[in-house]
Order: sequence, then C-alpha cells, then structure tokens
Amino acid sequence: MDAQSSAWNDIVKKANDEGSLTLYTSMGQENAEPKLYAAFKKAYPNIKINLTFLATGDLINKLNQELSGQVKGADAVMHASPGWFADTYKANQFAALQVSPDNQAAGWDKLLNGKSYATWWGFQYVLGYSKSQPTPPADLKALLDANPQAKIGLVSPKASQAAANVYETLRQTYGDGFLDQLAKARYTVYNSNSELSAAFGAGAVDYAYPDQVNTTAPLIAKGAQVAQLVTKNARAGANYNVAVMLNAPHPNAAQVWANFVMSKDGQEAIVQDNAPAGTVPTNVPGAAPWDQVNFLDPSQWTNDKWNAWIAKYWTPRFK
Repeated sequence: MDAQSSAWNDIVKKANDEGSLTLYTSMGQENAEPKLYAAFKKAYPNIKINLTFLATGDLINKLNQELSGQVKGADAVMHASPGWFADTYKANQFAALQVSPDNQAAGWDKLLNGKSYATWWGFQYVLGYSKSQPTPPADLKALLDANPQAKIGLVSPKASQAAANVYETLRQTYGDGFLDQLAKARYTVYNSNSELSAAFGAGAVDYAYPDQVNTTAPLIAKGAQVAQLVTKNARAGANYNVAVMLNAPHPNAAQVWANFVMSKDGQEAIVQDNAPAGTVPTNVPGAAPWDQVNFLDPSQWTNDKWNAWIAKYWTPRFK
C-alpha cells in the first residue's frame, strides 16, 4: 500500500513517539555494529532497536509459537526462509506494508509484486578457509580435486531448504559424483550456519561451506584467523525478507524499519556489511549480480521435496 507524503510523515512522527522497535532477525553480527543498524540510528535517532537474534530455524519456531499463542512479540521480522514468509502472508499475519514516497519512486511497488513483505537483499554463500591453509582454488570442486581429504565443515541440509538448495546447486553443476567426492572428505556436519561459523572460527575445521559472511565476519573482526572467498561456479544463495507483524506493539516503527531497509541508504549499507557476497534487487555499486545467484525458490522446495531430497542424496552419503 502506497503512502503519500503527508501520510508517511505522520507514520514517521508516530514511530518517533513509539520510541522503540522490537526486531526479530537471523542476520548475524549481533554483537557488532553493522553499518545497517548504524545508518538506521543516524536516520532515526529517536527509535531504539531491541534486537532478538536466532538462527533462522530457531527464529521460525519462536515466531510460530508466538503466533499460535497470539503473543505480541516482534514488530518486524527478517530471516532467510521465504517459505515461512509466503505461508504467513497467506495466513494474513502481516500488516499491509506502507511504501514511502521515496521507495515508490525507486520502483518498490513493482518489486513487491502485490505482497506485504519485501525481498530486500540476498547473499551468495562463500567458501571459508583457515589462513593456516593455502588460499583455495576458485570453487569447492577444485578444492576437493586438489585436497580430497580436506577438513571441512558443512551445514546440514536439514537445517533449512536454503542449505539443501546449496547442495542441489552443486549436484546440478557437477553431477552426483561430486556429493560422493564431498562425502570422502574429512567433514563435520553442523546444524546451522551459526554453529559452523563458531566451530570454523575456533579452528575445528580448515574449510567451511556453505559459509555466510554475516555469521563469520564478526569472528574475523575479533581476530579469528580465517578468510572467505566468493566461488565462481555453482553460486547459490538465499534471500532475506522483511515484514511488519499484524499485531506489532510498535506498528509505525516497524513500518519505518521496513522502508529503511528498502531505501537507498539501507540497500547500500547491507551490501557493505556483506561484501563481497551481498546483493540487492536495486542498483547499488559493489553488489554481487542479483541474477547470477541461484536463490532458493520456496515453490520448488516444498517440505515433501526437501525431505525426499535429503533421503535420496544426503542420508546415504553423510553421517
């Protein structure tokens, strides 16, 4: 729903009066000061962000429990499970998204495509490597060709459809034989990207895939001797959506937040926070090409397909 200038100014005024925003997110860097949050604070100094950070799967469980109990918890929600957003939108649990005049001019009406939640940024998974190891080749296949016994941390595809989509992208690119090759490496499977990043940063594994910039970068900033590279082949990633909850305790602050992350300043900040893997649907210098990443398509990853994929391709190969 479009907001005219006077109506949008009224939303901003009410948001400042509310004075706070409860944000549920699975984006990492919760202990740092990402440029995104710093930019928001600069633009809206009267709105305090109260952050609840959990891995996507855990966050979904919390949200579903609150929705079933009609608990007023989150004002705005951001995480990487597009299926949850699609289902929750169909269940009429989101408030209508008020699009500011500036975001209307930037083309967000078309990008929203009638939905009341926004796909506002995405990322490509990266290959993490320990600085004690040589810089790996351009992609995971080349790494395993050169080092079949690589000590590598993997995220379980049971963690999310997005993780399963990563391995399916690898399989489609290199064939079933690649999964056999990966299973012969010295692998350790972790339940989430947060767990993988923690183990990787602590030196439990030499390589990490699929690694995320926004969960490993804070560890690098604290001195972890690891680095990351964007692979050239089999590029897979996930989108983050943002929505305003229908029962938001601070509904106007939530609308301001949603519009900020869609804005030029918000889009530029998230790309900088996630360089070189961050990408957005708008034209931002330095962003990875939006159309070159195989993003998770929830319509193609139903629960039945997800479970069938795990049973066919993962379980026979990996412990």
